[in-house]
Amino acid sequence: MNQVSHVVTALSLFFLHNTVIGAEHAAMPDITSTCATFITESEGIREYKLSNGLQILILPKSDAVNATVNMVYRVGLKNETDNNIETAHTLEHLLVARSTALHPDWPEEIKKNNLRRVGNTAQDYTSYKTLVLSTEEKLNWLFAIEAERMSSFTYSNDDVSGVVAEVIDERDATERNAQKFLRHKALTLVAGKTEQTPGNSLTHISLNKLQKFWEEFYLPQRATLVVGSKLEAQLVMELVQKNFCNISKRVPLKSLDEPKISSTNFPYNQEIVKKRSKPILLLAYRTMGLSDQNFAAVPLLAHILQKSKLIPLNDQPEQKKSGQTKNVYFTGLLSNGILMIEPVMEYGEQKNLPVIKTSLLNTVEKINETPVNENELTLAKESLSRAYKKISADNEETAVKLTPYIATGNWQLFFKVRDDIQNFSILKTQENAVKILSPANRIFMQVSEKIDE
Repeated sequence: MNQVSHVVTALSLFFLHNTVIGAEHAAMPDITSTCATFITESEGIREYKLSNGLQILILPKSDAVNATVNMVYRVGLKNETDNNIETAHTLEHLLVARSTALHPDWPEEIKKNNLRRVGNTAQDYTSYKTLVLSTEEKLNWLFAIEAERMSSFTYSNDDVSGVVAEVIDERDATERNAQKFLRHKALTLVAGKTEQTPGNSLTHISLNKLQKFWEEFYLPQRATLVVGSKLEAQLVMELVQKNFCNISKRVPLKSLDEPKISSTNFPYNQEIVKKRSKPILLLAYRTMGLSDQNFAAVPLLAHILQKSKLIPLNDQPEQKKSGQTKNVYFTGLLSNGILMIEPVMEYGEQKNLPVIKTSLLNTVEKINETPVNENELTLAKESLSRAYKKISADNEETAVKLTPYIATGNWQLFFKVRDDIQNFSILKTQENAVKILSPANRIFMQVSEKIDE
């Protein structure tokens, strides 16, 4: 999917897709002259708001060697226009992978500090997650980096040429991977976005366009800084104020066209024929968005469908295993979400595609005839409860999982969905299953192997 994720470590400098920069360690500010306001505390997470609008989330203190710092901007692929396709993605590469005025030798800084940094461009947000040694000095250094990238744009045309090449290579790699391509296409359809044209050279991307996009959206009032470390919350906030309080609350330029949301006609069907490709099926359904009161039905259904068995295909031995194993994924978006089901198939199983498709649809879309039972729901709730506990025990996982909810403007929705899952009745689960798993929400795509005559 065009929800793109990039990783940088000291060992992967030749594949730079992310960036970090530093600043000299300075004396602590007078915390009586603060620009931060305490907002609330929930689930051990303390929320603050700076006078420039920047939201701060301090995760519970952890003994982990590395601190997790995640800067989330509420801008993503949905904010791109037809004339600015891949702008958000390219800007992420630029901010993550290129040196800046204050840090002109970024690759050496990565190597010196043994950093791991991940950039992610999604439909509703762009995030920059960094793992850094959990010390006062390193956090101060990293905050200075994030502050510089939020407050100044000091890149060159050569920088843009480099990151455009990276984006094209990454996109081409996705198109060569049929499974990733189908997931990206399905998410694009659900989000109502214009699909990237294969082979587009991205000649429309320029330094000027990237700067305008940055000026429009990379504002403190559109950002959230998530921090998990072994430092006390008060000390973390002192470092935050020292680095971010001097950034002005900029007014967006409103110089960009409003993005157009297209309407996908459901059910949607597509077949792609490729040489030397194993057969691939993707059955996906549009779901409600993260803030919907019934979104908890989506993770419950994903678990139930993952554990359920497909209707037996037929009595032929060579078909008994075809498509019986499957992977089920879901992604929550601000407006809609998506539930994806992928039967696992192997090379040479081309002839089984029609019967597997029929079996899959009969299983999924006849859920009103074979409804969810109490045992399935109980097992799903227990499994998801364990998953949430595991996430909450790990600051890095918590920072990642909070991100799409931060994009909605309400990070506490993450915990609301957790609680809703446990409170969901069998009746509500079944009602939402019938609503979601309907041809009116269906996307069905397949990759067939091209057989030479």
